Amino acid sequence: MGSFYTDGSLIDFLDNVFGGGSVTGGTNNLNYNTVCPFCKEENKKLGKATIKEKLAIKIPEGFVKCWVCGEKGRNLLPILRRFYPHAVNEFRLRFYKEIDGSNFGDNKDTTIKPKEALKLPDDFHLLAEHIENPRPEIQEALRYLESRGATYRDLWYYKFGVAPSDENQQRRIIIPSFDEIGNLNYYTGRSYSHFYKKKYIDCDEGKESFFSKLNIVFNESKIDWSKELTITEGPFDLIKCDDNVTCILGSNFSQDSKLYSKIMYHGTPILLALDNDMEHKTNKLGRMFSYYNIPTRILNIPKQFKDVGEMSKKEFLSAKKKALLWSPEWSLLAKINSMF
Repeated sequence: MGSFYTDGSLIDFLDNVFGGGSVTGGTNNLNYNTVCPFCKEENKKLGKATIKEKLAIKIPEGFVKCWVCGEKGRNLLPILRRFYPHAVNEFRLRFYKEIDGSNFGDNKDTTIKPKEALKLPDDFHLLAEHIENPRPEIQEALRYLESRGATYRDLWYYKFGVAPSDENQQRRIIIPSFDEIGNLNYYTGRSYSHFYKKKYIDCDEGKESFFSKLNIVFNESKIDWSKELTITEGPFDLIKCDDNVTCILGSNFSQDSKLYSKIMYHGTPILLALDNDMEHKTNKLGRMFSYYNIPTRILNIPKQFKDVGEMSKKEFLSAKKKALLWSPEWSLLAKINSMF
């Protein structure tokens, strides 16, 4: 085990934060058992006695589970942000591995390793370098991007491209994504032809692969985690936002995702700018982030637009200024508005 487990500093930290607990298990498979703060809070409301030491924290992986209320997670950060915010920075600095945002400890790297580096299709053409290229596929893609409000600056900033000879990406605009050190970590192709019913085709190799949506943050290289981060649904929404933005590549936002872990690690303020038909998802995410003390604002997309992608950049910036912090009152108002 790592040295700080051997000398007891992690156990001391947990004792100080939770007010004490017990350690069970063998040398390489320890559980730290303590009072669950969720149960403690609920029992206090109900006037019940607090149940003892039912929250198990697995060491060194960091998985957390309460055997009474069922609360669980991949690491301690959400619980610390919710109940013990004074301990967050010490936990981050001393015990938490930001490598994959999923565990703490210094003796075990659970990061999924790629078998080989992800590559763009062989026939990839960066559109910013081929504006004068007469090939019909390139000119069609440029016209489509122009119709969506993309500028010449956007062509370079988002590295839009096409791969006319690629079997999977024909008549699609490829939107690449790069990790925090600039390596390609994902790409998706968006159809610009009405003949293709499937809007997006991803490079995703399956849920268990390194290049799945769970294991990447789209355009992480451009994110400043210390500033408010706008979260949209799809990559074409990005061009209407300001620069500190990412997308969830669809409607799912899992607590097992790298994006969620990064937000929790940095305490990044959030602006949710999801599609107008995702009010339930927006409300759920707003409630979740606010519950863990992550400041979360909600962008009100005017009803004449389905999503941010249909707005102009000016309209987005105007709506952003008016965005309100999520609250139970916002949730109720959203339900009322959905009836009209």
